Amino acid sequence: MPRIGTFYQNHLKRKMFNKILFLYSIALIILFVTVAFLAYRYYEQRVISEKMDENLQMIDIVSVYMNQQVERMQSNIQELYTDAAVSEDLNYFLMLDYSAYLEHRLNRYYMNENYQGKGIDTYLKLIVNEEAGIEYLILYRLRSSMMNGRKRINKA
Repeated sequence: MPRIGTFYQNHLKRKMFNKILFLYSIALIILFVTVAFLAYRYYEQRVISEKMDENLQMIDIVSVYMNQQVERMQSNIQELYTDAAVSEDLNYFLMLDYSAYLEHRLNRYYMNENYQGKGIDTYLKLIVNEEAGIEYLILYRLRSSMMNGRKRINKA
């Protein structure tokens, strides 16, 4: 502590030039620290803004893709309900047990010579093969809070 007092007495208290130099030095140091801090904040905000813009563009791209997927699935479901044979086969599949459903399909095949075999399984396999994003479908119905009539259709 005595060294600071003697430094002050010898250099700052008596000499006006040293006082002015000391004050300017302190002012410049504060100015440089402030400018460095502001430059850091500016570049930080700029990087954050650029990343946010990139993320918003990616969200827009994903949103467009998801909307296209939803529209395709809605058109597939619309087509499912407009095709009477497939819709009827879906109803039997969901209402009956799997063995009863297969028996019904075999009876339809046996009774009708022109039976094309156009059922829900061929329709769903066609959808799975056409859509690259679908790996498998699971159909199920709820009865007494249990899943029955499950069928998994794998991508071929």
